[in-house]
Amino acid sequence: GFPSPPKSTVQRVDFSNDTATASLRTNLNAGMVRSSGVGNNNYGYQLGGYVSAEVSTVERVDFSNDLGTPSVKGSLSVAKRASGSAGTQSYGYFAGGQTPSLVSSTDRIDYSNDTETALAKGPLSSARYLMGATGNASYGWWGGGYDGSEISSVDRFDYSNDTATTSPKGPLTAAKRYHGATGDTSYGYWCGGLVSISYYSYVDRVDYSNDTATASPKGPLSGVRGGTDQSGLGGRVNALPTAVVLAPVQPPFPYPVQSHNPAT
Repeated sequence: GFPSPPKSTVQRVDFSNDTATASLRTNLNAGMVRSSGVGNNNYGYQLGGYVSAEVSTVERVDFSNDLGTPSVKGSLSVAKRASGSAGTQSYGYFAGGQTPSLVSSTDRIDYSNDTETALAKGPLSSARYLMGATGNASYGWWGGGYDGSEISSVDRFDYSNDTATTSPKGPLTAAKRYHGATGDTSYGYWCGGLVSISYYSYVDRVDYSNDTATASPKGPLSGVRGGTDQSGLGGRVNALPTAVVLAPVQPPFPYPVQSHNPAT
């Protein structure tokens, strides 16, 4: 991220102790800005970005060894920056961006074969960049952005039919760019952002079960914010599973009475 020169640091927030300062873990192989991130339960992927020009680089952070240098993986199909990314436990989707021309294209990374070049999949409904994206196990939602002016529209990407063009859905409450998005299995939240020359503390909530409706305004951020590397993360994005702790199987209690009568 910014400021210049582009930073390469990777920091980790402990969700169980998120009031503490994030810990410095490792560094990307190169500093860059306007890249995007996606991942599954085991790995995080840093995609594209800008150094002195757009790049197609994909780097993978191993969560089980997050002090190690990230691995360089298969590239995007085209060098670009400022895209939105979301995904499932099997695939990561990287849509829209600047090449430097604005594009609507989507690249899909297969986590089980991440040394290959990403595959081109169904595009967004229009070319744009500087948007926020989040989703659940079935769909991804790309909201807002910029195509010469701020955008309020939200596109829904169907992971089960990922060669199709995304479907336009209900808009955000305001047109904006440079915002972060996160969510859980039921809702997506778009936070902060830039409108013209002013930053905002807006939080918009999209109800996945009723995504043709206009997003609902929710409690604002603690202050106005936004920026080219604004992003968001939560414990259930990218279809991350919840931990299920099973109790040990207990025998019946009290134990059945056992009798033995040799006379019978």
